[in-house]
Amino acid sequence: MVEETIKDGKLAPSSEQVDLSPAYFLVEQLKNKFGGDGLYYDRYFQSTNSAVFPVLMSDNRIEVSTQVSEVIRNIPLTKIAYIFARPDLAQNVMSWIEKNRDDVLTGSQK
Repeated sequence: MVEETIKDGKLAPSSEQVDLSPAYFLVEQLKNKFGGDGLYYDRYFQSTNSAVFPVLMSDNRIEVSTQVSEVIRNIPLTKIAYIFARPDLAQNVMSWIEKNRDDVLTGSQK
């Protein structure tokens, strides 16, 4: 969804921006609304596939799970983004996200 919106020209990331996650665009708008002091943005990107493990084959050979199973080979890496808000802002931030999320993510916020 965000990638399509970027392609349509509704959202224009800066040339040095590497984070194109929906949470990044939300937190940028939240900082405009609530200030940056009470907000914290963090993300986690899984660097390796934890689904790689040895498999004992019926002929007693040992193979790597990703070589044996196409399903395991195609499990996507985990990408998680968090937006934290100071306790006194948390309810207002959650309400703002609920009300404005779609507009921010489609690039139609004012």
